[in-house]
Amino acid sequence: MEKIGIGRITLKKQTRANVLKIIKNEGPISRVDIAARLGLTRAAITIISDDLISAGLISEIGSNIREGKKAQGRRKVLLDINANFKFAFGIFVNSNHISMGLSTLCGDSLDKINYELKPGEYTLNGFVDMVKNTFNQLLTGNYLEQEKIIGIGVGCDDSFADAIGIDTTNCQSIIAKALHEAMDMPVCVEYANLTLALANIYFPEKHDDIVVSDAIFLQCSKRFGMIEFSGTNNSIEMKNDWTYIDDYVINFNGRKCEGCVQGSLSAEISYDAVRQKISEQCPEINSEIVEMILQGYNSESVQKAIDTKNECIEMFATFLFNLAQTKKVQKIILHKFHFSDFDYVYLIKYLETKFSESNAASLISKSRINESYSFLGGCAIAVREFFVECGGLDLKVKSK
Repeated sequence: MEKIGIGRITLKKQTRANVLKIIKNEGPISRVDIAARLGLTRAAITIISDDLISAGLISEIGSNIREGKKAQGRRKVLLDINANFKFAFGIFVNSNHISMGLSTLCGDSLDKINYELKPGEYTLNGFVDMVKNTFNQLLTGNYLEQEKIIGIGVGCDDSFADAIGIDTTNCQSIIAKALHEAMDMPVCVEYANLTLALANIYFPEKHDDIVVSDAIFLQCSKRFGMIEFSGTNNSIEMKNDWTYIDDYVINFNGRKCEGCVQGSLSAEISYDAVRQKISEQCPEINSEIVEMILQGYNSESVQKAIDTKNECIEMFATFLFNLAQTKKVQKIILHKFHFSDFDYVYLIKYLETKFSESNAASLISKSRINESYSFLGGCAIAVREFFVECGGLDLKVKSK
């Protein structure tokens, strides 16, 4: 990760940041519960929370008024993030796609613009100019001033560095510096897969869902890879680097194919592997029908092919169960899930039936981030680095 544009975090701001982390990850939450989580007095939390409320970062919500009547006992006031206090500008780039947009502090999309990137179309300077123009366009379209933006979060991979002709070993630093100098804003550049993972974890699909701290982000398409996250010191941190697991063996006496380890994820349940299995088991079915089956087509005339696909899904379900049992996580997020929506339902039902004594099925969810909304990965990095981790107040852009 390369971060540029903010000053040193003082002890006072760090304490405030810890309070903000608790509210972001566990809110709505009471002052008493925050005090217990941090080992501070309620009076100390009251001072900090009042400061945050006065600044507009958080708000008081909750009441014990039920069905129009006042409940007995002391009213419990809860604190939560003020999602519209400020906004994040997120960017996601790879070799052929650029996604940019604005989000609230809770990950709601405000506006977005997507571009298809052609080989050799942009240099670094051209990319920076495009970012500036798009940023201004988004601000104007949403009647916002630059002061309402906490900073810029960027998710990029090495393929983008190659596309614009910069050093892949130092691309994060180069991009961060270029954007910071051009836009006079805090900038944080991170690996693409990490930003997408963080967006799924840091921005719950429903506002009343608690942010999970122990999770696995699993990419499953042509290649398989994963990132693990764990909660430490009221924060969510990457447990290890992005790891490709194509060669992870799930069937010791399984399928052999060129370029794959026998019985591995790649050989058994990748998109290409499933397609090839169906073609091998059902040679009478043409390639167009095979693709339709992979997209969810269902007919008695192709039941054998559907059974072959279902066997692959069951094998994947068993892998997910073993992963959940081994890692002891709160959630496993499937990104680029390469089966159809019907197959996803089959996967969950199989987990519920085959492993009924476990909670494995409840741990599985699909990524909420598709290509059009990949900019939310950049927004998640910006919110974490320039709002929560900094205590949310008094961000200063370093002089050039």
